[in-house]
Amino acid sequence: MTTDAHLPRRSPDAASLRAAAGCAIAGTLGYLLVTVLHGDPPIDDPRALLQYVAARPWWQVAHLVNILAVLAWMAVAVLLTGTARGGTRAVGRVTQAVFIATSAVFAVYFGLHAHAFEPLAQRLAESPPAADGQVLSQTQAVLAVLGSAAFTGQALLGLSLLLLGVTVLGHDRLPSWLGWIGIGAGAGWLTGAVLLEFAVIVPFTVAGWLWMLMLGTALWRGARRT
Repeated sequence: MTTDAHLPRRSPDAASLRAAAGCAIAGTLGYLLVTVLHGDPPIDDPRALLQYVAARPWWQVAHLVNILAVLAWMAVAVLLTGTARGGTRAVGRVTQAVFIATSAVFAVYFGLHAHAFEPLAQRLAESPPAADGQVLSQTQAVLAVLGSAAFTGQALLGLSLLLLGVTVLGHDRLPSWLGWIGIGAGAGWLTGAVLLEFAVIVPFTVAGWLWMLMLGTALWRGARRT
């Protein structure tokens, strides 16, 4: 009979690193999928935007998945901090705090996308033409709120990835070069947001996705060596 004393013991750090790897990969794939589904809506034309939303029955679900993707990235920071040592753990705690703020902003931002536009699109389709003006003005108001929050959210997410890169840089189970890549991707993302330039944000967003997939792979390998 096999007893517990003869079973191999699993390191708590290994379990945390595996969980972090899963969150990094799942969060990134979710973020990427939603971005592809979201496409490039015509935000300069409220009527065209609502028609765009009405043609996509998965609109609400997709944006809720985007919130979960950012939360998954936050979980990476939490789990990685739990396996860090010394000063790296302190940096990890700061990273967690910034990620919490980032997740809150993105929850509001994507929550408005999910729960504001779809009802407005339905009202536009069902209401008489005389009521179109009110619906379109409400849509424009939502767009104004989203526009004011968009670059704030992007800046916070860039800062979060930058700090996560610093955490990776000092982690004893991860290669330092991987941390530098994360710092570069996060810094570029943050810079684009500060400059209010999506043309800068977009390439560094792609770099951030690739880095998170690399991080997930490295975390899984690190767990196997623990």
